[in-house]
Amino acid sequence: MSSMRTVNIRNNKEHPNSLLLENTLNLEEAFDEGPVMIFGGPYSNLEATQAVLNEAKRCRIPPHRIICTGDVVAYCADPQATVDLVRHAGIHVVQGNCERSLGMDSEDCGCGFETGSACSRLSVQWYDYARRSLDEGARAWMRELPTCIRFQMGGVVCCAVHATPASESEFVFASTPSQVKRRRMAVLGDARAVACGHSGIPFSQEVQGRLWHNAGVIGMPANDGTPRVWYSIWEAAEHGLRIRHLPLEYDYTSAAGKMGERGLPDGYREALTSGLWPSLDVLPPLEKQAAGNRIDQDALDLTITFPRLGD
Repeated sequence: MSSMRTVNIRNNKEHPNSLLLENTLNLEEAFDEGPVMIFGGPYSNLEATQAVLNEAKRCRIPPHRIICTGDVVAYCADPQATVDLVRHAGIHVVQGNCERSLGMDSEDCGCGFETGSACSRLSVQWYDYARRSLDEGARAWMRELPTCIRFQMGGVVCCAVHATPASESEFVFASTPSQVKRRRMAVLGDARAVACGHSGIPFSQEVQGRLWHNAGVIGMPANDGTPRVWYSIWEAAEHGLRIRHLPLEYDYTSAAGKMGERGLPDGYREALTSGLWPSLDVLPPLEKQAAGNRIDQDALDLTITFPRLGD
């Protein structure tokens, strides 16, 4: 049985009200009667995307309670088919840097990689393949996606964004200083919890009275030396939220095989089976040191309790 961390939070009045993020989708339904599934980065990995949607069906989580934090298309072999599957599923999707770049037919992915880095060089090949693979219907859908999704759960206002509340391409990890996270969350107004993607490694943290959560991604392993990919389940708790990080098994052999057949970068193809990223360029020192160490699911889970407003 999972040993779940519990955090109790006192009201923090430091954060002033701020303007809402551009192009925010406000969900009217309060998600109090059942779980919400959150995942990031399908990355053109059709097999993993089908697997996570199958898991949602098995858990009886309907499409309107599923949120993808963006980057539906990236490294893997099935850009168009993955977009079609996600659109047909009817789930909520945040616009990531890949959706913005591909939707506008930009020259690069806008991922935030440093110029000349290994990640930047590898992105040229997979991004060009993705640009050639998508039809105009997919691009138009990407252009119309919201940059932020707001919802309520357990009396808590929550937001889902792509990378951070202030950027679609900034990399934030568990070891990123709390003051950085606090500054990024200052734009959220009354929201007390944020679900982010982009960075690819799952974690949940309490940051000065708010929740910072990254569900991980389903299109690529979490650099822990296993082919597992990650998603999360949120549930309402008394005056707060219960967060479960969950690994997902899927047919990574087929996904990797198609990448080889279509001439996509060997580094990312091999990562699907080895669980190790081809480059650690974006990682801070602590995450670099943890490369290849199997993620402990029990250590990720978190129950976070917020006070009632006015307490």
